[in-house]
Amino acid sequence: MNLSFLTHTWYGPLLFVVVTGHLTIMCTSVYMHRAMAHTSITLHPAISWAMRWWLWIVTGMSTREWVAVHRKHHAFVETEDDPHSPVIHGWMQILFFGVNYYRKAYNDPAVIERFSKGCPDDWVERKIFIPHKVIGLVFLLAIDIWIFGFITGPLVWGGQVLWVPFWAAGIVNGLGHTIGYRNYKVKDASRNIIPFGLLLSGEELHNNHHKFPSSSRFSQRWFEIDMGWWYIQALRLVGLAKVEVVQHAVPNFKQAALAAKETAIERVHEAATAAKEAAAQAKTAVQLVTKPLGAEY
Repeated sequence: MNLSFLTHTWYGPLLFVVVTGHLTIMCTSVYMHRAMAHTSITLHPAISWAMRWWLWIVTGMSTREWVAVHRKHHAFVETEDDPHSPVIHGWMQILFFGVNYYRKAYNDPAVIERFSKGCPDDWVERKIFIPHKVIGLVFLLAIDIWIFGFITGPLVWGGQVLWVPFWAAGIVNGLGHTIGYRNYKVKDASRNIIPFGLLLSGEELHNNHHKFPSSSRFSQRWFEIDMGWWYIQALRLVGLAKVEVVQHAVPNFKQAALAAKETAIERVHEAATAAKEAAAQAKTAVQLVTKPLGAEY
């Protein structure tokens, strides 16, 4: 297969960054987010192993650290203890410096101890992934220079390394709590940025996720697309993934709203009827008490 277009066209390096960046987001969403943080799916050990290594090489991230920060976010969402709330810190801060908030949170041993239960704690995690975050990034830089040369290679490397800090730590955590539409009223400010979760493997459907954090599928309405769910389904077909939890919304939101309205009206009528009956009983009791002695004779 001739791949010379990667190095002999202006769009080749850009396409390489987009494809590898999407792969990184997919691994983050499917492995770190859905499989590890929320245990909504179980991946085959070979797939988990491959995704762990890819994420370490491209981002330097440790599974335990990422998962711990994300779980703390859900536990303390939109409060002072939320590691990266745009409501508390401002959306511009999270959009452009979200990775700094991640780093501050996972550098706290108490956060790792409390929120990383069930995450890999093997020799590779302790001896390579956590203490040697830079080695993977250097290895990636060497590969990019080998493919694209000493000028374009570092530019490609920069795009790959900044992909997750900008799109995940910035866009999802920043704009995902600032702009977009809401299917559900939840206790936080989460929003669905757009209904088409293609670029970020479904992480764009942030409000849906905060409503059903344990669900392996983020899309809820017919027009919403969760590409991460497509990848999970593909892995299921070949026996490399098992879905543990899928939570569904009411399929027809309009009917649900009307049903809720009718239920509320019925409850109001029931309360009004009960109030009238109570008032009548109270009136009868007062009449009996105040009735003159011997009046019945």
